[in-house]
Amino acid sequence: MAFRDEEVTAAALSESPLNPYKKPETPFSASRAAPGAIPKSNAELIDTLASATDVDPREFASICSRDAIWHAVTGGWNPGAWDIEMVFASGGRYGPNDILKEVPNHYLRDRLMDYINTKLDEGKREHARRAVFSDLGASEVLEYAALIAKRRADEEEWERKEHIADDILGNRSVRSQNEVDHIWEQAVVMDRIDVTIDMAPEPGFVSRTYTYQKVTGSVKKQGAKPTADELGLDVGTQIDRNCDQIRAMIKIFTLQGDWTVDQFRLALGHISRAQLTAFLDKRGPRDGIHTQAFELAWEFFKKRELLGIPNAPPLQHALENRAALQERDPNRGQKRSSVGGEGQPAKHTKVATESAVHGTSF
Repeated sequence: MAFRDEEVTAAALSESPLNPYKKPETPFSASRAAPGAIPKSNAELIDTLASATDVDPREFASICSRDAIWHAVTGGWNPGAWDIEMVFASGGRYGPNDILKEVPNHYLRDRLMDYINTKLDEGKREHARRAVFSDLGASEVLEYAALIAKRRADEEEWERKEHIADDILGNRSVRSQNEVDHIWEQAVVMDRIDVTIDMAPEPGFVSRTYTYQKVTGSVKKQGAKPTADELGLDVGTQIDRNCDQIRAMIKIFTLQGDWTVDQFRLALGHISRAQLTAFLDKRGPRDGIHTQAFELAWEFFKKRELLGIPNAPPLQHALENRAALQERDPNRGQKRSSVGGEGQPAKHTKVATESAVHGTSF
């Protein structure tokens, strides 16, 4: 369902149970204009912000774009590729048939507060807030700004976990609520792994304990059996990486997008998601040293090293590539080829969010 194909009005859609914006999200989202006073319309809110910041109202096109309107009145995602300039096409100051009127006033107030919080220089924020939200007292404006900032932080945290969960699962279907819980637990654990540590090999770090167990899948292709050259490799019994390094290698390797964590885990063989999560959740060079997950993950990376296959590009490079793709096309997907089934190549491009990255590689 899209605006291009059929007449859809806010009135018809506002009763939809899928509409998350039907009710104000904060105590200050709806206008608190004094009794008898007329609350600022959507156009007046935008004009006030433009005037307070000396910016042309058209600069706020993204705030009232068709995608934003679609979210506001349906709670869904508009699959159409809408040009932002369409909002200001002839037929109304803010778009055809004054389409800005379709946006719930409380929703636009929240969007404008978020814009002020995130787009304006700190020195201009107080003036802009007081001008736009003149129905609120000074302390209420500050509380409103804090609530919107928290909502943004919560949404970004959720999105970060979703990106990591996508790195874990790809596009394979989840079978049960129990699996959902385990995936989210692993996503949280992956997010906490430090990838800025020293990645220099440590020859003779420890000897293998589980020498009778080998990686069962291919280290070259997801979901495949080992090739003849893989089967002929002798990785030896001396592990030259510590536990923290292996954890960082797993995170970086799956973050670059070619393998999901599940595809990596299934290639190891003999390792459940719970076992891998338990290893990833440990901290310290020797914490996890006697686990199968540690030894098999080391073998996986050692085999790729001996085969001359890069285990991962520098992490900063991988992140920049993803960010560039997303900036060029926010709706871009299809990074992985979709074959379907557990352990098979998956799809979905993800922009991973990482702080304090120092170009780690190994």
